[in-house]
Amino acid sequence: MNKAVAISAAAVAVLTVAGCATQPVTFVKDTLKIQPTLFSNPGESFSVMDGLAIDANNHIVMAVPNYLTFDKHGAKIVTMDKDGQIISTFSDLPKNKVTGKVHPMGIEFGPDGNLYIADNQCFSTSEAESRILRLNYKNGKPTTCDVVVEGTYVSNAIRWKGNDLYLTDSILQNLGGGGNMSGVMRFSLDELSQGHPIKADQEKHLITTYEGVPGGFGADGLSFDKDGNMYCGCFAGGQFFKTTFKKDGSVKQTVRIINSPAFKCCDGMICDKEADVIYTTDSKMNAVWKLDLKNNVMQRLWENPDATGEDGSLDQPCEPLIYGDKLLVVNFDYTFPGLMNRENDDFNTISQFKIK
Repeated sequence: MNKAVAISAAAVAVLTVAGCATQPVTFVKDTLKIQPTLFSNPGESFSVMDGLAIDANNHIVMAVPNYLTFDKHGAKIVTMDKDGQIISTFSDLPKNKVTGKVHPMGIEFGPDGNLYIADNQCFSTSEAESRILRLNYKNGKPTTCDVVVEGTYVSNAIRWKGNDLYLTDSILQNLGGGGNMSGVMRFSLDELSQGHPIKADQEKHLITTYEGVPGGFGADGLSFDKDGNMYCGCFAGGQFFKTTFKKDGSVKQTVRIINSPAFKCCDGMICDKEADVIYTTDSKMNAVWKLDLKNNVMQRLWENPDATGEDGSLDQPCEPLIYGDKLLVVNFDYTFPGLMNRENDDFNTISQFKIK
């Protein structure tokens, strides 16, 4: 981004800024080698896919930002059955008035039964034009879509904890040069239910920040464990953070728990609360990792070289979802410098791992 965000001294005073303190996580060198297979290849109009969620009917819901083919195919939210077949498509998403585009990324259903969507505008503008959308559901089906939050830079992951929505903003300052700052914002359901968009306010909504790798995206994947602790990973540099909370909901501490050269990148993540395990994707290296929270052990599930994904191999994996006994992983397939993925190929796929 070419315009820095000024964070006031008052705002910084109430934030927990992740520093260099670490808790030791043991990395296991051997890969588990749980080989992925193909779950779905939805076709040409799905050039870039991202967020996953499960609706009230146990169907899979997926965000399709289509950065590469937006002018031709637009963006959409699709619903799939247990076999990956498309059941329905919702494409009436409100376009940004400045960019004329909408790009849904992270998604999750809120306690009100509606789907909340991170609209990431960072590839269209360097200004704070990213948003949060709400796709309203009635009788288990999407009906209309509203803008509920405006004014973020890189809306990325969305997670709910109780009646609060948490959003990662991957860049809070300029993209080039210096130590980039990213962070997590929190919005209450009451705020999002006012009937009009609210403005993202760093003094009010930003609860923790992370020092990033110069020139790279920061806060990306986000998840909560069974005790309500928050985990966030940075895309560039592969750092991993844990945030604990006080009884009143304010942040107690944010600690960096992983900063290892073995872990190159953290894109999406999902917590299996029953197993006390977090699965996270490494988009740079075509890998999926498993963090055992009980034993504080990190191990690769799988890693493969550059691939098209047509056989189920990972092709710039981004968003994971636990679905029954499977781990579904969306392949983003939108190349950036420094990634294993070298080409935006014709195969737009979702991989699956048998994990239970």
